[in-house]
Order: sequence, then structure tokens, then C-alpha cells
Amino acid sequence: MFPYDLIQHKDDMEKIVTFPPKSQFYNSLSDEHISDEEYRFARHVYKTFSCESLADYLMVYLETDIGLLSEVFMTYADKMFDTFGLHPGHYLGQVQFILFLKSACGKKYYVTGSPPFHLMQCFITLV
Repeated sequence: MFPYDLIQHKDDMEKIVTFPPKSQFYNSLSDEHISDEEYRFARHVYKTFSCESLADYLMVYLETDIGLLSEVFMTYADKMFDTFGLHPGHYLGQVQFILFLKSACGKKYYVTGSPPFHLMQCFITLV
């Protein structure tokens, strides 16, 4: 959880030195507020990692997000390498990887999920 709408300029994050109130976590893109539980968790993360500004909180947020994404990608890459002997990191993108699999194996492959959110949750299903 991050108060995206609160930040108007990158320098604002250094100026905000206390955890923002729940009302600041409103997301104008989704027209939603965060739940009390989500707010408590975000505040807990802020305190646990000894954040001194919203910039510190953003770094924790990004490191966690990138770490999770990396773990999902590596699991996916290992599975594709074990199954097909191909590593998806050697291709320009998911589409190129799928097309290569299709041409190499002569079978149809379908990718489920809606990029970009589910990109790393895609599964290749042999039909």
C-alpha cells in the first residue's frame, strides 16, 4: 500500500516524515480507500523498517515488490527450463518465447492472465 495520490513531486517524499493518515491512501485511479487492516499493515511496515520519511517507506515498498517479482520470475524460468530446455530470459518477451515454443514443438500454446499484472503468473498450457 502506497499513498500515490499524496505525492505531487519526488521531493515531497523526503518532506513527509510521519506516516500519512489513512485518508491519504485513497486511490483516485481505482476510486477506492484502503481497508483498516491494510492501513495497519502499512503502518507496521513503516515502523518495523524504521522509516524516517515516505521516501524510506517507498524504498522498502519497491525492494519488497521487486524481490517478490524476481522470485516469481525465477520460479517460472526454472519451470520452463526444466520442461522445455529454454530460459525465457533469452527472449525479447513473452510473445517471442511462446512463438518459439510453438514452432519448435509444433503444438499450440496459450497464455492465460492479463498482462502486465499477471505476466509472471502466466502458464503455458499444451492443447
